[in-house]
Amino acid sequence: MPMTSIQTVVNNNLELLAPQISNYRILLMISGGLDSVVLFDILNKNKHYKIHLFHCNYNSQINSNIAELFCRKLAEKNDCNINIKNTKISSDNFESNARNIRYDEAYNIAEKHSIDIILTAHHQDDQLETLYIKKRNGSDWVSNVGIRDVYNKIRRPMLSISREDILIYANCNVLN
Repeated sequence: MPMTSIQTVVNNNLELLAPQISNYRILLMISGGLDSVVLFDILNKNKHYKIHLFHCNYNSQINSNIAELFCRKLAEKNDCNINIKNTKISSDNFESNARNIRYDEAYNIAEKHSIDIILTAHHQDDQLETLYIKKRNGSDWVSNVGIRDVYNKIRRPMLSISREDILIYANCNVLN
């Protein structure tokens, strides 16, 4: 997918997922990883969006504080508000607990700042991985839906974009 196409796909998906988004305030959940940085870059190039960032630091990896600092600097450089959640959770069912903490906090921030939609940078490869794991674990049919593109205030405009295309965009825009 050519570089401009990924921008078009994201912007078109946002229009489909949240009509009249140019009037919306957006909370982007940003990890500091390439996927969410690419989504931020695309949103930031479209000056119709008021972007707030949210980063959750679980303090679970050696690079956790580096990712947080990167997100803070990105927000500062681009004149965006950022909310940081610092937490420590046990390794028991880490992914599920981290997801619950992250989404609960995102909804709290959205309510506090009158934010209309919450975006994540989940992409096609995340979707395939989720469906594979659900099938392998024998999950019920509802789980086989995979990652939803719309769930309450949450929108995922990159679900049709591959990780490879995200990497190409990042390289062309010198984001990595």
